Amino acid sequence: MTAHAPSAGATALGFLGSGHQPPDALPAADPARLPPVHKRYPSAPWVPLPSGDEPSVDALLPRLSWLLRQTAGLTRMRWMSGLMPLGLSGSGTPRDRRVLLSPGRTGAASGSRYPVEVYVAHGASDGVPAGLAHYDPVHHVLERLRDGDGRGRLLGLLSTPPEREPELVLLLTSVLWRNAAKYGVFGYRLQSLDVGVVAAQAVAAAEATGLMATIHLHYDDTALDEVLSLSPFAESVFAVVTLHRAEDRPAPRAERNAPWYGPVPEAVPGPASISAVPEMAEAAALHSAIRAAAPGSRGWLPAWSPEAGALPHALPTADLKLADGFAGRRTVYGYRPAPVPEHTLAALLAAAAAPLPTDTPDRADALALRLAGVVQRVHAVATGAHVYDPVGHALIPTRPAEAVRAMIGAAKSPMLADECRTATATLAPCGDLRAGIERFGDRWYRTQNIAAGALAQRVALAAAAVGLESHVHCDFDPDRAASALGLGPGPGSLQPLVVVTVGPPSPQHSDPQLPLRDRA
Repeated sequence: MTAHAPSAGATALGFLGSGHQPPDALPAADPARLPPVHKRYPSAPWVPLPSGDEPSVDALLPRLSWLLRQTAGLTRMRWMSGLMPLGLSGSGTPRDRRVLLSPGRTGAASGSRYPVEVYVAHGASDGVPAGLAHYDPVHHVLERLRDGDGRGRLLGLLSTPPEREPELVLLLTSVLWRNAAKYGVFGYRLQSLDVGVVAAQAVAAAEATGLMATIHLHYDDTALDEVLSLSPFAESVFAVVTLHRAEDRPAPRAERNAPWYGPVPEAVPGPASISAVPEMAEAAALHSAIRAAAPGSRGWLPAWSPEAGALPHALPTADLKLADGFAGRRTVYGYRPAPVPEHTLAALLAAAAAPLPTDTPDRADALALRLAGVVQRVHAVATGAHVYDPVGHALIPTRPAEAVRAMIGAAKSPMLADECRTATATLAPCGDLRAGIERFGDRWYRTQNIAAGALAQRVALAAAAVGLESHVHCDFDPDRAASALGLGPGPGSLQPLVVVTVGPPSPQHSDPQLPLRDRA
């Protein structure tokens, strides 16, 4: 009998029916034994980053300082007290809830595990020599890993290098066990979403400092991990963000041997590989298949189209800057069920669904997502499910008011069910994972979830910018949520990849927050 090699995407397709699905209960994990959420290079020289509460558009270090703090820095402390019985704490006892003091960041992270690390490659500027560094958010410093300017080497490892020379190159990695220790194989989906959150945050922060950004999701995985001396099943590059000024000169010829000097210092804590954990075998296999996958082939997926007779609801023109939501973005656990003006929802949707600058705008595997949602208590907008049309700036109805109850029924936690009752909108970045994997292979699974996480973060930032609160969720049944949103099967079918509830603030449903001031 002739043995046939597995088809492209077979590993990710298998994962869809198992590890992708939200568990009914989390694997048992002792919070005191979870791995640290910060990584350090103790022997690496420090480059202190200057203080500053406003974005800088001039010198390298002030600009980089603000950009990194807004992207992945510690910005506040959360007193996670009496709001935890709905599933965020182990036993839910008052004693447990009194001790949950947690540092928060501008971007959300699944279970506050923050698996994403940020590395920066930069040229020489303002007396700072060129180098490769790791961002330490605890001390708000750069840990210098290598000397020399290797940005050209990095460009040579990207499938689609930028046309202009980047001033900065950010490497976003995921520390796999940091998240998986709590969530098991489901953590791989969450890690991809978390990388998308940080990537979207980096783009918004870069734009506020006068830089243009591009997110790269197709590259030589092995070579990039080797640049950082990473053990790929412990920590691996999930995304690259190139940042340049509009007036920058064209990019230099991509070179794989551009100068970088010296070995990367040893990191603490040391790497913990998911390949050594039997329970993580499925996630490790998916990670291996994604790393080996080639860029997607040419062609396009069927586009979603509304049912015949669906009349779009045109929204008023509105505009806002996502960076205006930096200070107010936080996670809450419920909302005040109050009316919201139509222009508020319009501004939120327009800003969140604006095109994401990626390396695949004209390729077959372009990261096309649609933003769907259940809306209620918005003036002049019919209660029910809708799909947002960013081109026409309109809501396309997909299910009437019964969609609210159906979305509540799709929740797998009492917390999300309660939020769906009180939220102004339950918004869901949606895509066609199965069709994309079948056509483009295993890598589609990760790139689509990264894109969904980016869109979810843009929703949260836009909500904060218009004075609303938000909470990002994965604790829902994907099929029931798709039904609640009126997204039926067939060509161009969509399925929610993540959910963001949005609504007016309610003091009794939020943690006390203490802003962390930038050090003097």
